[in-house]
Amino acid sequence: LPVRRGRVLPSPRSMPTKTPSRLERRKAQTRASILDAASSLFHDQGFEPTSIQQIAEVAGIGVGTLYGYFASKEDVLAAVIRVSSEAAVARYRGVVTEGMTTAQKFMVALDFFADYIRTHRGELRAATRLRGSPAAGAETPGFWIYEAFRAQIGAGVANGEFRAVPVDTMARTVVMNYLMALLGFGLWQGHEDDPEVVEELRELVRRSLLP
Repeated sequence: LPVRRGRVLPSPRSMPTKTPSRLERRKAQTRASILDAASSLFHDQGFEPTSIQQIAEVAGIGVGTLYGYFASKEDVLAAVIRVSSEAAVARYRGVVTEGMTTAQKFMVALDFFADYIRTHRGELRAATRLRGSPAAGAETPGFWIYEAFRAQIGAGVANGEFRAVPVDTMARTVVMNYLMALLGFGLWQGHEDDPEVVEELRELVRRSLLP
């Protein structure tokens, strides 16, 4: 066991788990209330029309309290996207099984990604406009899924399930295409709700990757 100043310290495994204090629980609840309120408002009326005052009112707190947790409305938006993306990843992990092939897992991930974009379209559009082009870097909405896609494509190439494609470029291309199409940017404007778009994107990826 590690020793410090003549005293035997417990090993990390034997150390008791710290129970959150009442203050920590209250702070976590307040933060969650802010994000729930913001998510609802962003979805119902859009990011630009939503004010910090409105978020605070729906959350049942003062504006000063809200600024104690987030420096700006943009910071609130980033946190909303972070929480929603983590929830989407958790749902995905609950669906895939060890018996599935890498290709099967990847196609399921594509479906989850498409559903996530459409469910959180308002927030993602706002974040993309604020941060720049989709999938351009860690601060953009597509980065969290780009990292996951890159790992899955790399695994598929390594085990022979996927063609020997440039892994990084392929991952970026997939994320870019899905975000641009389902958010309705550029030439996709007006087609983001076309029911055939997701199927066509999925088929394009399938044909690009599968031998």
